[in-house]
Amino acid sequence: MVDEETTERIVEVLDEADEPLTAGEVQRRIATQSRDVTTGVIRDACGELVDAGRAEATDDLPPAYRLLE
Repeated sequence: MVDEETTERIVEVLDEADEPLTAGEVQRRIATQSRDVTTGVIRDACGELVDAGRAEATDDLPPAYRLLE
């Protein structure tokens, strides 16, 4: 039995698609969305570490981070 959250994510992906998708294509789109969300959360957390003086960021784009402790 598939859980409700997974089903809803699949429904969202299929609803946004302009054409039918294979299971692999659905999986790739879900993985991309998850990665993008995770990347945003990581950037936010690293920014908070920099603001708190616990880490430093390079001037590179995107920046790299290093703990100062």
